[in-house]
Amino acid sequence: SEKLTVKVKGNTDTVTYTGFEQSVSGFTSDAPETVTVSLVAGRMAEAKGTDANTYYMGLTSADFTATSKNYSNIEIVVEDGWLKIDPKSEKLTVKVKGNTDTVTYTGSEQSVSGFTSNAPATVTVSLKTGKTAVAKGTDANTYKMGLTSEDFTAASDNYTNIVIVVEDGWLKIDPKNGLTVKVKGN
Repeated sequence: SEKLTVKVKGNTDTVTYTGFEQSVSGFTSDAPETVTVSLVAGRMAEAKGTDANTYYMGLTSADFTATSKNYSNIEIVVEDGWLKIDPKSEKLTVKVKGNTDTVTYTGSEQSVSGFTSNAPATVTVSLKTGKTAVAKGTDANTYKMGLTSEDFTAASDNYTNIVIVVEDGWLKIDPKNGLTVKVKGN
């Protein structure tokens, strides 16, 4: 009997990163009305993902059956479906805050280091090579880290426009209280 070739194409979609899982499902075929194309039991035509990337359905001809009263030799050719999630291009402002501490004068050098940020989990904020987030001192005073946005980098597959705003960290050394001076004399 004559062979009928049916083209099955998984649906596709391009969306922008939202932070939530997104998906595309389903398929189309160019089969004539007298041919029924369906997925094999247990198979799905779905691509889904959360982060910026391209996700494929993974469809092959083995995932489909084609039945017809008019055709006994049906070949199925599959074009896989996919979901492309593009990174978000709107500005994402990330706040970086240098750590702070207030201590009492001890006569020895004291310090505070590190920083925190409100960056989403998919954004990595780090100090540039050679930069540190440290404030240190010995005498009663306030010592600043001297951090600026230029000291940091922010990287993400999901955002293309990341702006860093910095609140500097500091160490405050308070004078020692209750200092008693004993004077010995005549």
